[in-house]
Amino acid sequence: MRQNAPLGQVGYSEQPKYRFDPNSNKIVPMNEAARKKNKTTEKKRVEEQAKRKEAQARICVAKDLARMESLAKKAKMSVKETMTLEEVKAALDAILPSKAHITPTDKNIKEWVAVTRVNTKCDSKFYFLVNVVALESGQLKFFRIWSENAPKGYPGGYGGNFPTISRKYVKHSAK
Repeated sequence: MRQNAPLGQVGYSEQPKYRFDPNSNKIVPMNEAARKKNKTTEKKRVEEQAKRKEAQARICVAKDLARMESLAKKAKMSVKETMTLEEVKAALDAILPSKAHITPTDKNIKEWVAVTRVNTKCDSKFYFLVNVVALESGQLKFFRIWSENAPKGYPGGYGGNFPTISRKYVKHSAK
């Protein structure tokens, strides 16, 4: 552990104060300009690495989309208007690798939602978010899919490539 590191912290992100000088074959102090240049170079390297990773993930996601969209459509077809939220959870858990959980909605604590995801098999943050909301009475209100963290060229947010995936079960929400 470094002496200057705060207690319980193994290292710190401070720029190095010394560098190896190949001309003199010695370790010499870095001046402020050299430290800034080193920091800028490291930042560029990290940015380039992130761009390469994103490009690779985009190619992988393009290949995985058919599987993801198929699972989303199967999930939609498995949910019936007469089901309870527990039955919806069981049906979604049987189809999707990610297990659903039931929780109160953010907008109305009296309504409940079964939430799950369709994740990509790629090294990407992209996924489909699946929500099935039920009213206080237990009647299903709607089924929706959002695409989250969509790669360039794929619509993000509600609907995505799924205009038919959203299904409304009741005309008016009970208040």
